Amino acid sequence: MFPYRIQIHQKLSEADKNRRKEMGKVLLDKIEEPDTFLKNLWTTDEAHFHLDVKRCKIEWPPYTPDLSPTDFYLWGYLKNKEYEEKPRGLNQLKEKIKDEISAIEGPVLKAVMQNFTLRIKKCIEVNGGHREHIL
Repeated sequence: MFPYRIQIHQKLSEADKNRRKEMGKVLLDKIEEPDTFLKNLWTTDEAHFHLDVKRCKIEWPPYTPDLSPTDFYLWGYLKNKEYEEKPRGLNQLKEKIKDEISAIEGPVLKAVMQNFTLRIKKCIEVNGGHREHIL
């Protein structure tokens, strides 16, 4: 990356691309397992997992907000909902966020997870590179 130069995407090294592609393959395999994986998977903030390695074997690659349901769906949805009527303080904002998350219905979550699977497949298809222009 270069300072003072507009870049649309984070630059991915070949190692980043390989990690994204491999993570995508692991996630697709996990999605095929019984319901428990998708019920437990919803968010990652790209932070290091603060768990014992034995408990968390998938290392989320860098520069992958395009694969996280919270980034490609939830935050935009919540922002639109929360600012329809501007909250009058932090506590009201927190309550509205909790209420809106609770109000998301099952069919919407199912569609988001189907889109998540599509995004993973596209990531693998482009060998771990960026693919926002495809979806």
